[in-house]
Amino acid sequence: MNSTIRRRPFAWLNHPHASTRAMFIVPLCFGLVSLVLGADRNHDLLNYHLYDAFAFLHGRLDQDLAPASFQSYFNPLVDLLYYSMALHWPAWLTGFTMGVLHGLNFVLLLGIARRVLPDLPAEDRNRLPLLLALAGCLTSNFLSELGNSMGDNTTALLEFTALLTVLAGWERLLEGGRRAVGVMLLAGVLAGVGAGLKLTNGSYALALCLGLIVLPCRPWQRIKLGSLFAVGVLLGLALSGGYWYFLLWQHFGNPLYPQYSVLFPNELVHPVGTIDTHWPPKGFTTTLLWPFLFSLEPSRVGQIHLRQILWPLLYVLFLLWGALAVGRRLRPGVDGDRRQLYVIVYVGLGFLLWMEVFGVFRYLVPVEMVAPLVVFLLFRRCFDYPVAHRLAAWCVGVATLVVVAGGTSTWGHEAWKSPMFSADIPPIEHPATTTVIFVSGKIPYAWLAPQFPEDVTFFGLHRAFPDSKLFKARMHSIVTTRGGPVYAVLRAYFASRADTIARQNEWAEMLGLEDGRRGCDFLGWATDHLHLRAQMRDTDATGTRCAFAMLLDDQEDTATEDRTSVAAYAAIFGYYGFRLDPESCQVYMARIGAGSIPYQWCRVEEVQVQSRGPAQRKQKGRN
Repeated sequence: MNSTIRRRPFAWLNHPHASTRAMFIVPLCFGLVSLVLGADRNHDLLNYHLYDAFAFLHGRLDQDLAPASFQSYFNPLVDLLYYSMALHWPAWLTGFTMGVLHGLNFVLLLGIARRVLPDLPAEDRNRLPLLLALAGCLTSNFLSELGNSMGDNTTALLEFTALLTVLAGWERLLEGGRRAVGVMLLAGVLAGVGAGLKLTNGSYALALCLGLIVLPCRPWQRIKLGSLFAVGVLLGLALSGGYWYFLLWQHFGNPLYPQYSVLFPNELVHPVGTIDTHWPPKGFTTTLLWPFLFSLEPSRVGQIHLRQILWPLLYVLFLLWGALAVGRRLRPGVDGDRRQLYVIVYVGLGFLLWMEVFGVFRYLVPVEMVAPLVVFLLFRRCFDYPVAHRLAAWCVGVATLVVVAGGTSTWGHEAWKSPMFSADIPPIEHPATTTVIFVSGKIPYAWLAPQFPEDVTFFGLHRAFPDSKLFKARMHSIVTTRGGPVYAVLRAYFASRADTIARQNEWAEMLGLEDGRRGCDFLGWATDHLHLRAQMRDTDATGTRCAFAMLLDDQEDTATEDRTSVAAYAAIFGYYGFRLDPESCQVYMARIGAGSIPYQWCRVEEVQVQSRGPAQRKQKGRN
């Protein structure tokens, strides 16, 4: 036996204490990886993750009007932890903590794998669940969101805990009685809390519930257990989202405002269902080939490039499994443990529901991380164990290598610097009467709201928001009632090399090289001999102080780009009954970590509201 273990790859992982050690080491490693990545700077953070938590804590539903578009009204509870840490902790500690928190998914995946693989040979009993759990954490979506605020990795913890609860209580479910009721209610509550925090998890709560059809018991027992799970989901939804949905109902008569206004009409918005509907596949052929299509062209399901082959592989395995089942060529006795089948059905149903309802790739985290385990389970149902083990090792290994070696992108990071978020704010004489307008664009600016005085009111002009004429009237009514100045926050352009030059100067100042002839001579030598993409300039007339500066080729005409940006926004403001004053625009600097994000601060005046022209109606319809 010992010689067999030595010949196995990663045989040292089969040590009896390997799993226990890994449950501590792996989350800490992910915390360190999060540190290496840097401060979170994803688009949704800039748009609504910070704003939503800020608005909730300061009760701004009546004060502001969609500063972050329709996402202004998402459940803010999932953002409170990150917001609180970023506000009060050192920036690096926030990133490390989020990485460790996300790394806890490994612990749950390990528990799931061990529950569904109790009959492994001695040489694989500890090693294989460990490797499959680690492969689940090396999937593209999980790594792309590691340590960030987008919420998919965080809420996956609840879905995995719900799945593990069902698997751990499997025998109790078969026995029935009060203990079965407790298992179902607990699992349902966990899944429901995850769905309440992030509604995209509703698909996986439903998959967990429908998967109970594979329980080896009478149909009425399955219906009873599934009903109990559903009751638990509703309780979980009420716990994590009930208060917020109630607030939206009180303010707008719609618990999901502004979405589903076709069911819950509100005068401020047009009747719509789900606002963001362009991601799911369209047409029978496209739907049938979807895993291959979005793997070849990731832009079909997201805004960043995530290279992976796991989903086409899993799709082929499901087809193979089905073909062998029809031909009655499956391994005999393979259905002995229905827990394996439950996990397979959970991933399959979860993917189908995701594809039809949402279609955004990053929402797949709660099933994608289980997918490597399901690859092994499907191979095992189709082939004898030695063949299944070898094929799964190669396929999962190659799929993981594709992600780690060449397919891992992230949603944006900056170098660490505390505080995590800061901004230069223009002087505001009377915050209680001042209104600030954020405009949709490539860079959202609602994240700046916490940096302003609390009495300032914020609006948002966003093409994705289904506003009605009364929405515009409400904006002008608020401005008139407040009676003070109105300003706009617009995109400002920034030389791409400016941040790098600034960091080089910070290091030079820390080392004392910017003051004194000897230090300046050394910086000049370093610039020439180390081929730094910079030039030296004297900062005083005596030549004893110096600094790095951008090369002429790297300098950009940002002033002209800023004026062009203001002109481009003029039509949007005109449609909402406002006029930008281009001459009043000034550039200020905001920061995430060490990264700079400039913005323009422009005076705005009220004018007569324009009617929407045909071109504007067509553009709004597309969005």
